[in-house]
Amino acid sequence: MREAGQRTGRFRAGDGARSDSDLAPSGDLLLARRGTAFFARLLNALPDPELYQDSCVPGWQRCHVVASVGLHARELANEIEAIRTGTPVVKLSGSVLPELREYATIPARALRHLFSHSAVHLNVVWRDLSDAEWKMSNAETLISHTPLERGKVIWEAALKINTGVSASIFPEDVKRVLHN
Repeated sequence: MREAGQRTGRFRAGDGARSDSDLAPSGDLLLARRGTAFFARLLNALPDPELYQDSCVPGWQRCHVVASVGLHARELANEIEAIRTGTPVVKLSGSVLPELREYATIPARALRHLFSHSAVHLNVVWRDLSDAEWKMSNAETLISHTPLERGKVIWEAALKINTGVSASIFPEDVKRVLHN
């Protein structure tokens, strides 16, 4: 059934259309993609000056939250590519990224581009993975776990950006993931 739907989708979208591998974790990808869309709506609703107001993270402004989710997507995409190619993974230093302070000072337009471009890049990397590549891992990361990781990060960021959104409005599957 899914295969027929994919063929129909490719027909409508054209030969160059991408679709997820059959072994891709579709539920986790949906969680991450819905979270990205939700966060993008929150971000796009903020006027530029409000990006530099306080977030819910002590010592961080909203721009820090935006930069952190943009850098997280970039890091995940790079890590997946490194696993696929067998090259060493260059990881940033966790949640306190060295570049975060610098990225948080860039103009609002550039910050918005960082978020949107990194999200698209990560999504393209996921879409290009074959069935076999979804099973690949290194010592720290199983590629098939990256969508769930991203989903958690992006939905949590929707709370951290401090726009008045409460987790009570999140879909039930998101609430379950965030509480596990």
